[in-house]
Amino acid sequence: MKKVVYTYKALGDSMALLREVSGIPVKELCESCGISNRTYYQVIFGETLA
Repeated sequence: MKKVVYTYKALGDSMALLREVSGIPVKELCESCGISNRTYYQVIFGETLA
């Protein structure tokens, strides 16, 4: 299985889209895709890493 690596911005955008389409909370999306809590909070607050 190929692992897809997103930038934080792309990940945040795609998760926001998923949340709108599916109604699944971001926390559940994060748990299901196995990213860390630190990344989860960065996605929530829309932080990007250079």
